[in-house]
Amino acid sequence: MENRYRRKKDEGNIVSKLERMLPFRERLLSRLSFKRLRSNIRRWIVKALAAAAALVGLFYLLCYVLDQAASMSIDKIDYRSAHAMFDRRSCLDLLGLKNSVNLATLSTKSLEQKLMAQPHIESASVRAELPDTLVIEVEERLPIVFVAQESDVKTGTKRRLFTDPKGHVFEADPNMHRDFMGAPVWYLPPGCCPRLEPGVVINEKAMMPICELIKATNCYDPTQIPPIREIQCPREWELRLVLENGTTVRMEVYNIAEQTERLAGILDYLRRSGQQASGINVIPKENPVIVPIEDTPVHSEATSADESRGSERSTRNGRSERNGRTGRTGRRSR
Repeated sequence: MENRYRRKKDEGNIVSKLERMLPFRERLLSRLSFKRLRSNIRRWIVKALAAAAALVGLFYLLCYVLDQAASMSIDKIDYRSAHAMFDRRSCLDLLGLKNSVNLATLSTKSLEQKLMAQPHIESASVRAELPDTLVIEVEERLPIVFVAQESDVKTGTKRRLFTDPKGHVFEADPNMHRDFMGAPVWYLPPGCCPRLEPGVVINEKAMMPICELIKATNCYDPTQIPPIREIQCPREWELRLVLENGTTVRMEVYNIAEQTERLAGILDYLRRSGQQASGINVIPKENPVIVPIEDTPVHSEATSADESRGSERSTRNGRSERNGRTGRTGRRSR
């Protein structure tokens, strides 16, 4: 009786055992061997066709990717400057984007590092927008004063360095900073920074009164307070300014806004009275001191000498008259 629950694998094993018992020639020319060979060839052909199809598909996919990457060239550069000082051409020359560049091989991070390495740039952003746009955003540092060392006055060294409100020092460019070339010169006291060169950051404590001073003076018209030309710090608590008209102003580093208002009032009084001052002191703890400019003529020394001689003669005459009177009174008493 046939066992219906026998597995096909077991049947195949039995058939293979029986087949081994036959001679090699009969095994080779048997129908079962041809059937097995045909099924194996069919299986190999299917596998070979599948592998060929996969290789062809991968090849076409790679060609498509390369073609699309080659076509992703930059056709538009969107340049945005926060303060319109660093122009488009200078930025592209710095980044080396003169010819067509492929977006697929472009490194935006390296471009940002190139921009941030410039001391006059505060922040920068470079990103690619598909399919063909490169966006560059730059924010420049706003200069407030020129900076120089106190020793530069004696040595005659001329520096063209700016600093922003945060104390970052960068080189002054006449084309880029043409609207800021009239800024005052701040002579740094010792200890503000180890060396004065682009990229150095000045001490925040030293920068605070300078920022307050520039902010306070910008609230007034140049006719009320003339532009500041020099700023010096002879002491830690004192500022000494030289205005455009040559007037020297002394003030403290505290409550600069109030002292600036006081200075504007003094200058307004001098303007209305037609006077000029060589020095003004607006320190709150001291009374406002105004040193006027005296227009002394050339013959003033001669007139003063004549007056002194006349006074000496009058004193001599007075003494002689007194002596004569005393002599007369003595004779009369005798």
